[in-house]
Amino acid sequence: MSDTRALESMEAFLAHAIAIEVEASERYRELAEQMRAHRNTACAALFERLASLEQKHAERLKGETGDRTLPKIEPWDYQWEGAEAPETISFGGNHYLMTPRQALELALLNEERAQAFFVGISKRALKSDVQALAKRFAEEERGHVELISKWLESLPNAPQDWARDLNGPVELD
Repeated sequence: MSDTRALESMEAFLAHAIAIEVEASERYRELAEQMRAHRNTACAALFERLASLEQKHAERLKGETGDRTLPKIEPWDYQWEGAEAPETISFGGNHYLMTPRQALELALLNEERAQAFFVGISKRALKSDVQALAKRFAEEERGHVELISKWLESLPNAPQDWARDLNGPVELD
């Protein structure tokens, strides 16, 4: 992770926390649209459900701002390791024939990354109010990890030939 001292103000920390949830929600909706386009309705519905959960979490976090004015942060100025927020699911792990279990496994990784992000802030932040809120957000993400883990328990493993497309792509003249 890059230098978290930039997150010492409560306003900067909240701006990051909200961005994490908003980006996760937006990506899940994009993935739902892709899955619908490929007629993978089970994964589309799952990604829509995850998008709604993340959107609700973002709205709740926005309520944490109170009367604070949050800074406008450019996408390249956020303080996370990669180009995207820790909870943003990668397009690279996505496959149009993926199973709901595989979709949830990707979501689980992202929830774990978000939890680790907040744990890191809670340990490195110099201000006690930022530490305390980061710790609380880490616990909330842990709850998401537990929820997705519970969902995974009820789903079968993907068959070995899950990516085999019997219909294949069709060329149009």
